[in-house]
Amino acid sequence: MSIWRLAWRVSQHEARTFWAGTGLFLLFFALPALVGLILSQAFQALAEGDSSAVLRWTALYVATEIARMAALHGGVMVWTRVWLQMQTLLRANMLAAQVASGGAEAGAPVASAGEAVTHFRDDAEDVAQLVDGLVDVSAGLVFTAIAGAIMVATDANAALILVVPLGIVVVVTRALDGRIKRYREADRRATSAVTQLVGDTMAAATTVKVNGVTEPVLDRLRERVDRRGVTAVRDRVLDEGVYAFSQGATDVGLGLVLLVSAGALAAGTFDVGALALFVAYLGWLNFLPRMLGRVLARHKQAGVAVDRMRELVASREARNTVLPRVLPIGTTQRRVRPAAVAPARVPFERLDVVRFTATYPG
Repeated sequence: MSIWRLAWRVSQHEARTFWAGTGLFLLFFALPALVGLILSQAFQALAEGDSSAVLRWTALYVATEIARMAALHGGVMVWTRVWLQMQTLLRANMLAAQVASGGAEAGAPVASAGEAVTHFRDDAEDVAQLVDGLVDVSAGLVFTAIAGAIMVATDANAALILVVPLGIVVVVTRALDGRIKRYREADRRATSAVTQLVGDTMAAATTVKVNGVTEPVLDRLRERVDRRGVTAVRDRVLDEGVYAFSQGATDVGLGLVLLVSAGALAAGTFDVGALALFVAYLGWLNFLPRMLGRVLARHKQAGVAVDRMRELVASREARNTVLPRVLPIGTTQRRVRPAAVAPARVPFERLDVVRFTATYPG
């Protein structure tokens, strides 16, 4: 199963909630296109000395901003629930596979409770972040399409320059695909090693003390923590580097827009309204390239997370991490306690013992 398809299944666990949150965020990111158009008309009316029109456009601007902030508030409230639902689905499927006593649903047991922390916490979060980024990219596409159509009508050459940063970001991020995946895999392995040692040490704290091996255990932990520090910094620097490059490419694209428009500005063919339109859009047009670069990086990171999570579920199949489940975690959802029925167990059929020797001392 591809990562994109798996992300889609995760997002559709509670489809109504997901689309409600997505719709609110799309509205929040699309309204700045309308705001720019309103400001353009307001400044044009101001230049023409039409006071009544200025007041009307100003009132419409205030109403639009209030609607945008309301959409943001509602989107955050709904998306918090979506975020919890997506991660809970992944964790529930991994947990069900781990506690199954044989049968088709049982997965390979995890090495230790400490190692399981990174699977249930970090890997599930990586997949949820990919879905979250895809919503941001979709919102950026909606805004860019609306704003681009408006800008093309004003100055086609300047508007077409805006596609340059998108192409640069895609090419560079694709070139870094392998490195992004390797760095994330190394960081997750190092993190698992640390949590595994901590979990095992806490479980056997008495044994460690009785045998006087506290210092060796601490030395081993220090070694793993140092290794994890190197891999974490390397992974984070690359992630932030991709994000910073996307931002820089966008800034270059905006600079090209200003250069292309310089002639019209100098000649005075740009009226006040058109200039206000471009200025209002400049701050928002960098959103799509930035988020596109981040989502392409998160796609590789989510791939690493899925490869790790599928090791815990039945048949090591990625699709078993997103099996549909009833998870009543909402405050209004009805919780029904399942019947206390012992799960079906795999019958014991055969035990082979080869070269078994036991010696009782004394």
